[in-house]
Amino acid sequence: MDYALNDTAKIGGAFAAVKGRFKVQGGRDMLSMVKGINDFRNTFVAHQEKELTDARLAEMQLKAWIEGLKVLSSAN
Repeated sequence: MDYALNDTAKIGGAFAAVKGRFKVQGGRDMLSMVKGINDFRNTFVAHQEKELTDARLAEMQLKAWIEGLKVLSSAN
């Protein structure tokens, strides 16, 4: 998504196909949502840079993940 929305290089072939598939309406909002989910995942889940002890934060982020999956699954 980031490549499709932000890279200005004019490369054809597979790169053009990726841009075409991921440059969707509402893409900037989706990219922001995905970045937020990814940042949380990297900080608290995958790399465990910080311990997740805040139940409210965990609940809020779990809801964001669910909403994110819903949005991404319905994107054209």
